[in-house]
Amino acid sequence: MTGQHNLSRILLSQFQVTRKFPTYKILCTKPLFSSSHQLETFLSACQLEAHCHAHTQKHEWEKIEEILNDNLPRYKEIVKTWQGSNEKPRDVHLLRFTEEWVITRVMRQGLAALQRLRKYEEAASLIELLLGYTPMWYKRGSWWENLALIHHFHLKKPEVARTAVLAGLADPLTSKDSKIALELRLSKLDRNFTPEFTFEPKTVNIDIVALEGSGSAANSKKIWLGDNNGETVLCGVEDVTLNYYINNFNFKEGFHCEGSVLSTLFSIFCWDILFSDVDNVFYNQYQYSPLDLNSHDFYTNRKKQFDDYFAHLSELSEQEISDLVTNKWVLHQGTGCDGLNWELFSDADQCARCVVCITPSKLVKLFEIYVEDVRGKRSGVPDLSVWNYETREFAMVEVKGPGDSLSNKQRVWLRCLDEIGIRAELCLVKAISSKKLR
Repeated sequence: MTGQHNLSRILLSQFQVTRKFPTYKILCTKPLFSSSHQLETFLSACQLEAHCHAHTQKHEWEKIEEILNDNLPRYKEIVKTWQGSNEKPRDVHLLRFTEEWVITRVMRQGLAALQRLRKYEEAASLIELLLGYTPMWYKRGSWWENLALIHHFHLKKPEVARTAVLAGLADPLTSKDSKIALELRLSKLDRNFTPEFTFEPKTVNIDIVALEGSGSAANSKKIWLGDNNGETVLCGVEDVTLNYYINNFNFKEGFHCEGSVLSTLFSIFCWDILFSDVDNVFYNQYQYSPLDLNSHDFYTNRKKQFDDYFAHLSELSEQEISDLVTNKWVLHQGTGCDGLNWELFSDADQCARCVVCITPSKLVKLFEIYVEDVRGKRSGVPDLSVWNYETREFAMVEVKGPGDSLSNKQRVWLRCLDEIGIRAELCLVKAISSKKLR
């Protein structure tokens, strides 16, 4: 450990990493690599993945297909071994340091290449193989979606597509947003089927002036004219909408931050649990998070701690929760933590005002949604968070410009927010030509 410790210090110094690391206990009951052979196979797989990335950058799909075909027999062995094992590993989050995990990522790149080459039969077979490896749970929903799409649209096999959709809907590891997509696919395959997810968010329509000619070229975005203390400025659609909400809807503070507001507040409030004593999640003194943060084990490994803490938080008064977040801010400010942006709020006071407007009970409900799937719930959170401390109002707003539409993840989040009583809106921005100002 001493050699690793010194090497880490040298590398951090070389790359001028000056950010503070959190403190925690290292409780390792198993090594990351059980043998030199396991390390060697892991490194070989990483090198293979790097080659795929390089070919992807150059759009060399045939070369990626070659890598795929060379390694397909080995991956079939990996999946067969996994399916035949009666005892699954307890620390699933450590699988990322194995050959099988990295080769699965190589297969994913191979899948993208096959679809680019329009080899859909081979792509469908590969997806079925990938679905046999369950540890990469966060990809299963998109794999089921892709499989159904290929059979329905490309291979013209509606019955096979329907079977894939039903299997995806029955899979307990399929995410909510993927289930929405699968239900929509099923409604196209079966006209008698009505999707269960029918939530439509509250919609606000606003007209904003756009710079003449912007957004007309392929892949270009419109440039909007905003107001900054009486001065016209050019900005994106989210920023101009934020300005509109503050000027017209009685909000005093806010920012365009998407999921950063939730991950930042969660990290500040749950700091002690994040860095609590759990086996095999900290392997050196230079980690910004436990290794199981993005796995399903994260919550289950700390269930009692989270449940007790959330019950306590939900009962706090405005003053108590304001004092709590201020004290935690002062104690940990500047220390690195995955998902935490210390520059999001201007200071502890602004953070406290935001938390008070959310209210302790609703904040806890947000945390309960987030903690069970940190990886998945970071995306899809509405663009804007706005509040007024004087009136204790808080809202989250998803912004869509001309031609843009909600993703399924965004729909799921808007419904979740509505269910827990947080004001959540879809703001549709219509462009007004700057010619009309002349």
